[in-house]
Amino acid sequence: MPGDTIQAQRAPSGRHSRTITVLVNGTPKYIIGFSNTGYDEDRKKESDNGGRPYIYGNSDYHSNSFMCQGINKIFEYYYDTKNLFPDVILYFYLLDVGKKTYVDNLSNNLTYRELYTIGFEILNIEDIAFHEFYKLGFSREEYGFSYEYISFNKFANDLAYISSKNSSNEPAYLKCIDLNYDIDEEDDEDELYDYDFKDLTNTQYIYTFKTLGAQSYDNFLAMWTLNILAEKEDKNLKFEFSKEKFNFRLEDPDENVKWTEDFPDTITRLFEKIGITCEEMKDKDTRKLIFTDEEHKLRFFLAKGPDVPTYVEYGAADIGIVGKDTILEEGRRLYEVLDLGYGKCRMCVCGPESARELLQHNQQIRVATKYPNIAKDYFYNRKHQTVEMIKLNGSIELAPIVGLSEVIVDIVETGSTLRENGLTVLEEVCPLSARTVVNQVSMRMENERITKLIQDLKGALV
Repeated sequence: MPGDTIQAQRAPSGRHSRTITVLVNGTPKYIIGFSNTGYDEDRKKESDNGGRPYIYGNSDYHSNSFMCQGINKIFEYYYDTKNLFPDVILYFYLLDVGKKTYVDNLSNNLTYRELYTIGFEILNIEDIAFHEFYKLGFSREEYGFSYEYISFNKFANDLAYISSKNSSNEPAYLKCIDLNYDIDEEDDEDELYDYDFKDLTNTQYIYTFKTLGAQSYDNFLAMWTLNILAEKEDKNLKFEFSKEKFNFRLEDPDENVKWTEDFPDTITRLFEKIGITCEEMKDKDTRKLIFTDEEHKLRFFLAKGPDVPTYVEYGAADIGIVGKDTILEEGRRLYEVLDLGYGKCRMCVCGPESARELLQHNQQIRVATKYPNIAKDYFYNRKHQTVEMIKLNGSIELAPIVGLSEVIVDIVETGSTLRENGLTVLEEVCPLSARTVVNQVSMRMENERITKLIQDLKGALV
């Protein structure tokens, strides 16, 4: 097995190093996917840089490195093979069992049970000790000598308990919302504990996931498992992405702020199951503006962001992908049907700290911005503050520095440019992200086809 470290084995490039394919009469019959080993380069680097001592290749590697990291490559290879040989079966096998490793700990026990729940067996699972997991109420005998989860709530509880033990990262989390609850009917005189029957059939569960490093692989399996259990129990499940800083290995981390944006490409390939692709668009050197997917009778074209709502409103495009800032600024007549969750940032009022008092007392001020319509709506309709609007097209941060305006209204992602120029976020106008918009007439005339596409997009986001 080439690749003697966890990092080499999970790398997106190069030949796959964690599977063995068993051929029967020249045809792939079984694929065996292996766990990683204890050779964790990240832990070694941490030790070399002054961290706690580490015996390279023995133990004390990052726990979720053992099974999760790089597991997407195993699944990707399996599904590619299954497309050609539908009867092929995937099994997993655990290395380093019985050694001083994290093979038997809680987080990996959870991973094994996730694999069983999504439909895959581990050949040497009987060699694994589940002693820590017994504390959470798990019994092989009670489960009929099976390891899969049969309850959404039980899996959610185990996930929450193990996440609470994560001391080094802010873990993903699951919350639930009672959609029947009406705050207007709340009675302050009600008892704190009400033991009457509660109807929870209209509850929404939201899993907020992270994608920093190994969390991509952890959350990929957790989301797959949650989705399967939610479908079985007809639960309303939604996924939301949360950004994280990853500055811990950068020079001058405070100056070079970087954030996770989404799953890496190695993971998103597994989510691209709706079958709508246009290979021409992947050619970065092409100068074409219009691309056609003949198989699905779809035509794609590229346009500048501010022009997308115009193309959609006038019917040149039935569907568009555009930022929420452009939707608000252009004010076109169209349907906004789906938040894709990409490119998350904020529209904010910014300026020097001294300008905060001007905003609090609703004094007449000058506002510089690229987004006059958004700014006018915010100040006139929400704050009821009289302002003089100054339209600019670039370097908005310059306006308050040279005295052109007291504040600006602009998009803020990390805030690093503001800080470099002595400015700060004073008020948040609204959150922003990429949205799907639809032409109003097309929604009526092509409702079935567009609705299916939207549902498929939602499924791909899951």
